[in-house]
Amino acid sequence: MKRKFVKVMFFGALALSTVTYVGCKDYDDDIDNLQTQIDANKASIAELQNFVKEGKWVTAVETITDGFKITFNDGKKLFYRKWCRWRSRYKD
Repeated sequence: MKRKFVKVMFFGALALSTVTYVGCKDYDDDIDNLQTQIDANKASIAELQNFVKEGKWVTAVETITDGFKITFNDGKKLFYRKWCRWRSRYKD
C-alpha cells in the first residue's frame, strides 16, 4: 500500500512538472513590443508638451483614415498615423 502511494505521488509530481514546464511561454518579444510602444508614446507626449510650453494649444482633433490629426491655434497640424507606429509629422 505504501509503495503504491509513493508511486502515485511520484508520477503525479512528474506529470505536474511536465505540464508546468511545457505551459510556460517566452514573453520577451511581447515585452519588447510593449516597451517600444511605451517609448513611442513618451516621445509623442513630450512633443505635445513642448507645443504647450511654446504657447500653442489644440483647437481641433479629427479622425483620419489611418490615425488622427491635431490642429493647433497657429493653424499647424500634427498627424499621428498607425502605419508608421504612431509617428507624427508637424505641418503648416
